[in-house]
Amino acid sequence: MKASEPVANVIHLTFPSQRLLASTMLRYQETYESPKYRNKPFTLEEFKAWYKTTKPHGRFTYYKDWDGFNIPSRILRRFDKGEFDPLDPNEKALLVLLRGGKDRFYLIATSGRDVDKAVLRHEVAHGLWYTRPDYRRRAKALLKTVDLAPVYAMLERLGYHRSVWLDEAHAWIGDGARAARRRPARPAALPRGEEEASGAAKRIRFRGF
Repeated sequence: MKASEPVANVIHLTFPSQRLLASTMLRYQETYESPKYRNKPFTLEEFKAWYKTTKPHGRFTYYKDWDGFNIPSRILRRFDKGEFDPLDPNEKALLVLLRGGKDRFYLIATSGRDVDKAVLRHEVAHGLWYTRPDYRRRAKALLKTVDLAPVYAMLERLGYHRSVWLDEAHAWIGDGARAARRRPARPAALPRGEEEASGAAKRIRFRGF
């Protein structure tokens, strides 16, 4: 994995494959925003068993389902303190790579040599929401002009914890719902929320980078 800083205090990790990306980031991401495991230590086996119950086919498809990730740096400290031990080699490698750097930052992660610009924009929007209070304040003001109920319903179906709905709504609307931090494998199953996000995107614009 390679690290870069597309905007100040937003660290972007690029992985060589989506499978390596998703398998490395799974526990970091899901303790941040899973409706089941937010702020809770858990094992990969526990998560796999639960994730299968959320799928109609009952299979574990997480590594194919999601192609972008984002977390605040405070999540990493919990892993560094041993709350999630034992860590697998890839989880450890991520901590080693970022150890000794900035104290407070936002981490985004994607895969592939040529990152989709829409996906990267979406991820950076999350970083700006976390690291720039002025950006977050302006974004919240714009969101007040939008009916977010359908977008929230979509995010709930996708498996986001309600604590991140506002941030997620701003990122979806900001890119016209064309990309997502964790793009669903079956976007056609989410028409109402995507339609609302796309409509809102035509009315408002987020300027971050």
